[in-house]
Amino acid sequence: MKKVCLLVICCVILTGVRGQAIASRLAEAVAQLEKDPQLQAALVSIYIVDQSTGKTVFEKNSRYGVAPASAQKIVTAAASLAMLGQEYRYKTKLNLFKESSTNTGIIEVIGSGDPSLGSWRYASSSSQQLLEQCTRFVMKTGSGIQWKGIYANGPAGSVASGVMDVHLPDGYIWQDIGNYYGAGTSGLNWNENQYDILFKSGKTGDTTAITALKPMQDKLLFRNYVTAGKAGSGDNAFIYAAPFSAEAVIRGTVPPGRSSFSISGSMPDPAYSFLSDLRRALLAAGAKVDTFHSAMLAPPVKKEADSSSFVYQSPGMDSLVYWFLRKSINLYGEAFVRTIALQQAGTYDAETGLHLIKKFWAARGISSHQLNIADGSGLSPQNRVTTEALVKVLQFAKTQPWFKAFYDALPVFNGMKMKSGSINGARAYTGYHTAASGNAYSFAIVVNNYEGSSSAVVSKMFKVLDHLK
Repeated sequence: MKKVCLLVICCVILTGVRGQAIASRLAEAVAQLEKDPQLQAALVSIYIVDQSTGKTVFEKNSRYGVAPASAQKIVTAAASLAMLGQEYRYKTKLNLFKESSTNTGIIEVIGSGDPSLGSWRYASSSSQQLLEQCTRFVMKTGSGIQWKGIYANGPAGSVASGVMDVHLPDGYIWQDIGNYYGAGTSGLNWNENQYDILFKSGKTGDTTAITALKPMQDKLLFRNYVTAGKAGSGDNAFIYAAPFSAEAVIRGTVPPGRSSFSISGSMPDPAYSFLSDLRRALLAAGAKVDTFHSAMLAPPVKKEADSSSFVYQSPGMDSLVYWFLRKSINLYGEAFVRTIALQQAGTYDAETGLHLIKKFWAARGISSHQLNIADGSGLSPQNRVTTEALVKVLQFAKTQPWFKAFYDALPVFNGMKMKSGSINGARAYTGYHTAASGNAYSFAIVVNNYEGSSSAVVSKMFKVLDHLK
């Protein structure tokens, strides 16, 4: 008995010594990072806990609000899995209303805010497959009908002032908004609200030519000021356009000597793009379709007429969260925020969704002071989150039945499962790691206001995290 007690005491002492040793090494590593010339005016925030006990292993500036960039996505992902459920699926509905006396009808599409509708990431929801399914349904159910129009409607609060609303979070900058990663959310999203512009480029300094748009953007006029850059320069072109814009300005450079080089923009009116693509598919199949609109505006056939419906269901929330975290798709986070508002408050409203998310986390020990968020993706420079809050989210997730889906969705950087974040002057990492000793940690590290090379700062941050290995 004495031997057993002695062994237990020795293990406790050894664990304490190891904890002190790693804390000491981390303190030295962070002190070195703070002295680095790149970080002369920067703030380093770091928080690390023992996964099993929740006890703090090391912290520095962990209660200061910092710009987390896309590391903030873990906050939205965990809240969405908890508040909506990992089996939650969006439902998009296509209704056919037929007037037998005149052999006419209308086609109505009711969106649910599904951010994956038409996405190429899922075999079941690709734009081509979905358009084929809709076309087959219309041709089979409404054969010989003269369709007077295709209309779109959406969740409560998604249609305002006669158009399908496209929402952008507070703080999005002009350089982001017209590009794919700055896409707004609609009650009817399509192809992740993204389109591709294909350029043909010549010698360095020469003007470029736009050769194709995929999918077509019928309402958008492009003013192309993009030139061919230096060899190896990559994509340095930006699209400037707001929701419902009739024109887009493109500036910057693309690599020289390319017969086809693509950049991606955000659709100004996703609902219009979907209806346009659907009408083209129907006409190609031989259907008779007059016109279409991007919102339900006084349809020419009474909706009480004979009707039929086709319902498409999205992949489950666990699959959506996978791509949200793995590929850092901002649109998904903003759609989740509005969906939470719709499901819990009956309105497809981002401000309400953010309030509900903050309320959810406040009930779990994360105050609004630690979670000052303006969006669901981390793209807005107005966001301020503490590293302590990020780690509390990680610790909460570990106790939930959906944890495997959450954990599997995290990318791997530096041999660690963690979500990254990057906006101008800010880099962040937050996630989990089990050391060679068997000790498991939850951590978050954020650097704000550094200068110079981002890759150099990342390398220096990884050196700090290497002490957890």
